[in-house]
Amino acid sequence: MGATWITHLSVRKAVMPRLRSLRRPAGTSGAVLLATGLAATGLLVGWPGSALAAPVTTDPAQAAAGWLAAQFVDGDGDGVGDHMEVTIDLNGDGEITDDERFPDYGLTADSVVALAAAGVAGEASTAASDYLEANVELYVGDADVDDDGVDDPDGEYYAGALAKTLLIAAVTGRDGADFGGVDLVSRLLFTETPDGRYSDVSEFGDFSNSIGQSLAVLALARTAPDELSAEAKTFLAGQQCADGGPQDGNVPLTLGADACAAEAASVDTTSFAVQALRAIDFGQSVDPALDFLLRSQDDDGGFSDLGVTNANSTGLAAQALGPGERDDEAVEAAVQWLLSRQLGCATPPEQQGAVAFTDGPDGTPVFDDRAARATVQAVPGIVGVGLSDVDAAGSSAAAPRLDCGPAPSPSPGPPPTDPGPTATSTPTAPGPTPSDPGPTAGPAPTGPGLPVTGTAISEMLLFAGAVMVLGAGLLLATRRRAGLHR
Repeated sequence: MGATWITHLSVRKAVMPRLRSLRRPAGTSGAVLLATGLAATGLLVGWPGSALAAPVTTDPAQAAAGWLAAQFVDGDGDGVGDHMEVTIDLNGDGEITDDERFPDYGLTADSVVALAAAGVAGEASTAASDYLEANVELYVGDADVDDDGVDDPDGEYYAGALAKTLLIAAVTGRDGADFGGVDLVSRLLFTETPDGRYSDVSEFGDFSNSIGQSLAVLALARTAPDELSAEAKTFLAGQQCADGGPQDGNVPLTLGADACAAEAASVDTTSFAVQALRAIDFGQSVDPALDFLLRSQDDDGGFSDLGVTNANSTGLAAQALGPGERDDEAVEAAVQWLLSRQLGCATPPEQQGAVAFTDGPDGTPVFDDRAARATVQAVPGIVGVGLSDVDAAGSSAAAPRLDCGPAPSPSPGPPPTDPGPTATSTPTAPGPTPSDPGPTAGPAPTGPGLPVTGTAISEMLLFAGAVMVLGAGLLLATRRRAGLHR
């Protein structure tokens, strides 16, 4: 889960750049933008009628990916879902209007990776990638590049969002140097400090973290390996605990934190770091990190973060452990844990195929507003692919639904009681999944939160609402200059 908690002052600094312009995404109507994708407590869209006519599958990963594609909403009015959204009841009246719906770019990007991992929903993946391109600067920051392509040190550069978007370019075969007219490689490199840290360049502060650092290393290793500095590699490796104690191998979320402290232990962050360290052949750091993950696995195969065993952390750990073939038994146990939380045919049609975040008090999977974030991490874990290898090439166009017989009409229902589809062997399809280092999520109101791979935090939702309701001014003083960034 890896939720980050920050002070109210930090929340203000994190959310204000998203409210700075209140521009609408390209092609949208009636939706005010929180620019880097505030994430967390959105209501799921449900299962549209058109999806009920989709091809059916008994493959767990494909069914989960099909469910994710069905959650996309239409951002450009062409009748095709192309992005995830979050809703915020700003007025507190219990009703959501168009002006209270916001694009969630980070979750949209994560979904693209999950679809590629399952090898399905190519049309949905293309639509989502097009949407990210069309609105790229609303996610990665408006850098105000001049006519000569020179980066403006007074612009906004969100390192995690840049890294994740560059990874999406690699996954989908798009040009990272011209993604929606933005040179993602150049801008990401601009955020690198002399010691190799990829840091936000913003007047509102630096909220970069170890997940963003890992994604930056992964993205550059895939797209521009010659531009990946030795300093960036060693900076990531240097975040790892190496004292031979209980936390040995752990990589904490907060850069520069005491990695060996018990409170800094993070399955989520270490899972991202393992994949990045493996991509750059840092075997001396990979092995301790894998050992840490194996020590962190519960007896039932699941993984926890912040004390709650959940699909998000389990999916990430399965991604990290799978490609290394370190411990087949541990990987299989993690996959089976995930499959047992997948919602099956006894649940309402709009839930079928999703992976529940965790169990309820009665021990059965609970479908709630964390399902989408849990599912995007679970799919690559089920498939057994990492972020270095996921590729959308060859994905089938259609988004299948779980084969539950003739498609019934959507209807609300109680939490699931059956574990859903099972597999006698792990599905084989390309793909991995990241969690946002460019702003993505915080803890959901119904329970512990999900991994934060960027600057978005649940508390900022409250602040965002207050700012918008009160009409607070968006003009802030001077922009922070990035003298240490290159």
